[in-house]
Amino acid sequence: MWSDEPEFAELAVAYIRSMQKRGVGTSLKHFAGNNQETHRMTSNSMIDERALHEIYLAAFEQAVKRARPATVMAGYNYLNGVPACENKELLTDILRDRWGYEGLVMSDWGACVDLPACIRAGMDVEMPDSNGNHFKDLSNAIKTGKLPVSKLAEAAQRIKELEETYGRGQRIGKRLNCVVPETRCRNHELAEKIEEESAVLLQNDGFLPLKGKKEILILGDLALHPRIQGGGSSHIHTERVDSVMEALEKEHVTVHFARGYQSTSWKRNKRLEKEALFLAKEAKERKIPVLFFGGLTDIAEGEGYDRESFSLPQNQSVLLQELLKVNDNIGFISISGSPYDMQLVCQCRAVLQLYLGGEAAGTACTRIVLGKANPCGKLAETIPYREEDVPSYGNFGKQKEQRLHPDEVEYRESIFVGYRYYDTFEVPVRFCFGHGLSYTSFSYSNLELCSLDANSSYDFQIYIRDQLNTLSGVNLYFTVPQGTPLVALRKKKIGINTPTPDAALNRALKQGAAVLAKEARHVVGCHFHRPCAVHADGSRMLRADSAAVRECFRRHKPRDIPIALRLQDQFILSLLQEILKIQQML
Repeated sequence: MWSDEPEFAELAVAYIRSMQKRGVGTSLKHFAGNNQETHRMTSNSMIDERALHEIYLAAFEQAVKRARPATVMAGYNYLNGVPACENKELLTDILRDRWGYEGLVMSDWGACVDLPACIRAGMDVEMPDSNGNHFKDLSNAIKTGKLPVSKLAEAAQRIKELEETYGRGQRIGKRLNCVVPETRCRNHELAEKIEEESAVLLQNDGFLPLKGKKEILILGDLALHPRIQGGGSSHIHTERVDSVMEALEKEHVTVHFARGYQSTSWKRNKRLEKEALFLAKEAKERKIPVLFFGGLTDIAEGEGYDRESFSLPQNQSVLLQELLKVNDNIGFISISGSPYDMQLVCQCRAVLQLYLGGEAAGTACTRIVLGKANPCGKLAETIPYREEDVPSYGNFGKQKEQRLHPDEVEYRESIFVGYRYYDTFEVPVRFCFGHGLSYTSFSYSNLELCSLDANSSYDFQIYIRDQLNTLSGVNLYFTVPQGTPLVALRKKKIGINTPTPDAALNRALKQGAAVLAKEARHVVGCHFHRPCAVHADGSRMLRADSAAVRECFRRHKPRDIPIALRLQDQFILSLLQEILKIQQML
């Protein structure tokens, strides 16, 4: 998952721990700097040291140190001139010596070109097997001393340890019946709950929820053929995929439907458009709400190629533009794996972003639309107004002059990716990092933090005017005192090998702190889903245990600092760990 914030590697940590707890090894990939599909097997990611460690290695570091994945997969790409599979600094100096990784390192499929060099750098297994083509190279490297026997022995030992830990004599075969129906049902219900809590309500003027509606018009091929996952090597076959139309009918809603466009083609279909427009006009006359299912299709984004356009596919945009001329009572259900131009989409009354919602997305969407579930998600990325606003624009894929040297990919934006860039240089965005609306109305009181000390406890009261069960997320923004080294960042041009301006700051950055340079502000992006106690008067109270805070203060003795809160429709303030990170930085 891509995000503006490397701290969201918390998701990877939880996934790896849970998977390996059940005896299934994981593979953390693609290590590292493998961030585009254009020339992905030959491209050279040119990343300065600070950006490399703060942005691109930070998520890997958390996962490696806290979850200990069984394997790490080195990518196809070159990193600062050296193939990732042959990069000793990456595979040994950083991964093993600095982070303490003891597991197995493998190559991406076909990424191993020089097996002796790969093993010497710290890789253990080439994938897939070269059918003996590399055996002579390996033998010659050992005979000539280019590859120490000890390095080969270390690789063989790690392979043996992996087999002993996760092999356990298992045999590959058809194991469909090994999972009982009750477990499959529970897993499907969990997939539904996850999507309900992940969907992001980007915009709503009161259109949603559609409580009490007996009829709904559904438009869009993505409703009939839902896109629930990414393509390429990540594709899996699920036992079942929920249909949003069937889910609505189960809720006793009469569904009218027209495809409007073909999700497998870029071309317009006049017949499908005519049918959709006819039903939209009829729905306007009969006051039936319309839900348009659109976004990025499998041919618009996927593995093996980069998107060539930031726009909504033309066969959708032309249709939606015509629909809005005859009916202004439309809600847009967005399905995509990444941001796209939402100028036209935002002319709809509501925009619900499902992303790629998994096998139960149809049911989850239905429950949210009908108000039986509350959208809880917050954006883990920024949605810009236009492609040219993206900080890497012109130095990615086939954009502008990048076409002239597609293998040399310069990360000129350095650390200024996502919200760090937009906030620092005051670039307006359509939807900011952390944005997400709710059906629930909140009012806040006693939210001001003035100081921290070793004996503090923190109480926050939130009054909720609706009874709908809800969860939400929190964004907490800290203001660092004037005079810290961060102040100079905005005035200093960030280039290759730009050093961190202060040793104390450098230590804090290595601990995973996320920097936002604007006006000496330090930002921690947080996304929590945790219930609070509910009191008889309707208020909700969260009391944060300060035992961990006191322990940290005994070790670090930080001074008091002013803290500014910026809340965006949130009520869960379980953020003590993030506070500690800021304190450790000072």
